[in-house]
Amino acid sequence: MNTFWPNTIQSIELSAYWEVFLEFLEKFYQKKWLWEIRDKEKIRKACIRMEEVHDGQTRKNNKPYNIHPYMVVRIYCLVHGKKISETGIIAAILHDNIENAKKSNKVENYDTIQKDFWEEDALICEVLSKKDIPDKKERNEEYFNRFTNLKKIMNHLQDVIDEKWLSFSSGRIRTMALKIGLIKLCDRIHNLRTMEDFSAEDIGEKIEETDAYLLPLARDIGATHPIVLVQLQSAMIAAQNIIIRKQAMKIL
Repeated sequence: MNTFWPNTIQSIELSAYWEVFLEFLEKFYQKKWLWEIRDKEKIRKACIRMEEVHDGQTRKNNKPYNIHPYMVVRIYCLVHGKKISETGIIAAILHDNIENAKKSNKVENYDTIQKDFWEEDALICEVLSKKDIPDKKERNEEYFNRFTNLKKIMNHLQDVIDEKWLSFSSGRIRTMALKIGLIKLCDRIHNLRTMEDFSAEDIGEKIEETDAYLLPLARDIGATHPIVLVQLQSAMIAAQNIIIRKQAMKIL
């Protein structure tokens, strides 16, 4: 029996991956102490929005792109370990929307997310987006410098808040920064676990990038969310094993 959404809401037309995601939420929802959900309907709307933005897009392995946000949310729920609100779930679902919207000729930005969801979702997605960093090499360095520790995320988030003429307490900013850090780490965990179709060189670069920027963040956040550090380290090992297999295949 469905306890997370009524049957009328289940009937919405979404991809098959939505059904798998819903099944996960159903099981996770049974652990009531992990949840602090006020508006389940907005989670469904976020899934619709994410699938619309990524319609027709694929990942490197030619699988539909919308698998990735669903998997990031699953990892986020599993590593969070505290009371999980729908804002964190929605931000994880929409984390690539701003950056990828143009690929589907869609319009997605801070304003569109803020209008249909919450201010917090819009701010988190804005910080997670690479939209204003043009050059590839500089883009990665400038972008990932936001995420090496929780304090840097808080500082960047404060800059975005100031630009929007908003005001939040230091405690609220820290909570949002923690969600940003966790979503970024969960995003990288899933990416590292699904690199079979990348070259050994590209995988190596991704591991080095993770080691330089995101592993320090995981250690910083690991004081309160230890599972995320374990999962990131495990994903790095999995990616390294892919390199070893590719190198072995060349020899054979």
